[in-house]
Parts: sequence; C-alpha cells; structure tokens
Amino acid sequence: MDYHFDSKEDVKLIILSVINDFNIPITNAMIVDTVLAHSFVEYIDIMQYLHDLTETQMVTYYIENETRYYSLTPKGKDAVSFFSSKIPLTVRERLFETAKENAKAFMNDESVQATYEKANDFEYNVILRIIERGGDIFNLKLTVGTESMAKAMCGRFKRDPQSFYTNVFSMLIDSEGEN
Repeated sequence: MDYHFDSKEDVKLIILSVINDFNIPITNAMIVDTVLAHSFVEYIDIMQYLHDLTETQMVTYYIENETRYYSLTPKGKDAVSFFSSKIPLTVRERLFETAKENAKAFMNDESVQATYEKANDFEYNVILRIIERGGDIFNLKLTVGTESMAKAMCGRFKRDPQSFYTNVFSMLIDSEGEN
C-alpha cells in the first residue's frame, strides 16, 4: 500500500522519526533523501515543517563547514516516542530501513581512517578518524598495550564506523548522568 501524507502533524512526525532513526546529527539532504525515497511527503512540506520544528525547539541544529546538522531535542524525542504510532508501522519500517541504508552510505562515503603507531616499547597509539569535507568530525586517540589490540581496534572501527560513532556520540550527549 502506498501512502502520502499532507497533514502538518503527520509530516512533522515523519521528519522527527527520520532524525530519530539516524541517531546522529544529520544534514538537510539526508532528511530529504530518506523521506522522498518513498514519496510520502512533498519536498516543500519537508522544508517548511523542518523549519517549524526548529522554531518550536523540537529539533536543533549546528552549522559546521557551512552545513546544518540536525538532531532531536528532548522535546522532539518525547514527541517521537509518544506519537510515533500515529504513522502506520509499514511506513515507519520503510523509513527506518532507508535511514539505516543512508547512514551506512554516509559513513562509507566519508573518509574513515584507522591507524596505529608504536608509542614506546610498551604501548601503541590508535588513531580513529572520520573526515568530512576536509575536516575531522570524529577523532579519537587511544593508547593500548599490544600491537594485536591496536590492530583489532582499527579493524573493528573500519568495519562499522557508523555504529562506533553513534555509540560514542550517544554516550557523550546522554544527559541522564548529569547532576
């Protein structure tokens, strides 16, 4: 069954769901590509309601290298968890699968580097990087005790940088541990 959504509330909920599904800050193009892949919503509606969602503080963004990266605010996350059942399950599943594919393509299209070097007789430095448009969006340096551990870390990062990035990002922005 094909769906098309015109209702302001439904379109906003679809946008919120897509941002939630990526689970990392995403660009306008990533939102649009994911939603338009199924023709659920018109482009102009996506743009209008994305703006509305930032105005109502359900979505926030930051600008890096002249690109806006959107993510959900706690208010936006609450809306998704409370109202997501208003969107048919098949639509949510299709959006989730497309978001997952697009996130993987995004991470694979970016430069992913995982290297290690001997620091001294007893330690190795592991450097994990994701580079976008010439700048680091992720850069982590760890010191480990063995070369085999360094190789394993690099291999794991190269196999699935998106999961690694998402997990680290989620841990760092999780506000439940704050006092």
